[in-house]
Amino acid sequence: MSFEHFYQSFFARVYNYARYHTSSDSEAEDLTAAIFEKCYRRFEDYQEGKASLAVWTFTIARSVTVDFFRRKKIRAFFALTEAKEEQLASDQNILAELEKSEEEKFLSLALSQLSHRERELLNLHFFQRFKQAEIAEITGMTQSYVGVLLHRSVQKLKQYMERNYGSTSPEK
Repeated sequence: MSFEHFYQSFFARVYNYARYHTSSDSEAEDLTAAIFEKCYRRFEDYQEGKASLAVWTFTIARSVTVDFFRRKKIRAFFALTEAKEEQLASDQNILAELEKSEEEKFLSLALSQLSHRERELLNLHFFQRFKQAEIAEITGMTQSYVGVLLHRSVQKLKQYMERNYGSTSPEK
């Protein structure tokens, strides 16, 4: 497979993964570009027998995402005072919340109750449609541990929704 075909095949999924982790379209575009840059540099190293191309791609995506936020955090520390940073984050949160539909707000609030790792696993499983075995390869966890964490995360979401909304759907 050529890199061009690979890029066309995976662009939408990688962009959605990046957008899920960022607060703006421009950040998602930057992160997507960084992910594909690393994929391009390592494309010749891909070995089909070791993992599927999707697992290989999202393993790289996860690594690049962690690095992206680590660098962003360091830059923010030096660029902004703590008060300015809090105000900026608050402003971005307000704008983001205004743009979301009611269902998205409901789900976003429920997801915010989970840890980063739990949200990451749910994203890989339900939004990126990876199987537990593939998620285990991407994250370096065992398949059974991934299954346990996914189950617990779904249960936490269900309990939060029932406790706060009396239902597991936003209609009530």
